[in-house]
Amino acid sequence: MECSNKKCTHVFFRKESSYVCCPACGELRKEKLSLNEFQRMQVVAKHLKIKKLEKINEAVLYLCYILIMLPMIRALFAPDSPNHKGDGKIEGFMVREFLVIWISCSFIFLYHDKKLMVIKRCIGEYAWYLTTVVFKVIKLCFLLLVLFLFVRYLYPYMYTRTKLLYQEHNIRLETLDINFCVGKVMFIVFPLYYVFADIVELMKRKLCRDMIRLNSGG
Repeated sequence: MECSNKKCTHVFFRKESSYVCCPACGELRKEKLSLNEFQRMQVVAKHLKIKKLEKINEAVLYLCYILIMLPMIRALFAPDSPNHKGDGKIEGFMVREFLVIWISCSFIFLYHDKKLMVIKRCIGEYAWYLTTVVFKVIKLCFLLLVLFLFVRYLYPYMYTRTKLLYQEHNIRLETLDINFCVGKVMFIVFPLYYVFADIVELMKRKLCRDMIRLNSGG
């Protein structure tokens, strides 16, 4: 069964068939609500908490997006930026480099909430296990490992290789530190947001389970 919210792409798993609201957007499933007025009031109170969490998550999402975009804009367009040539024009190589980063960030941020349904189309109901606490903990450990390997090994290698590339394109080396600063911001903001989003998702699903209990009079 699909969510009744046309803007939401969530399709309920079998283990979510008794949910009173959509765990993705918080849309109420009115046909699942109890006829008891007191129980309905308790369910609605939990539902409002889910909607509030969804708004907070959306606000943090756009804040993180802005935090990544601002250093990029600063590095490209500030008058005192080393990315500018003497005649005031921006290095063409840098425009292409930042354009790739901007498109990648936009795609990851704006479509991150649809990845679960894409995975579900591939592996079916098994995708539900990606929403569990155990998977989130494993994901966090893997993320920390990747960050460690990046800082310890990949970052120095990329810096050296990029330095050679800049020299090949006759780009001033002062630009390198600014552009790698943008990269550092990305690799800090991305993990922080995904950890935050996972925590919000777990909280929303717990509220959904509480709503089932309250809706049944438990």
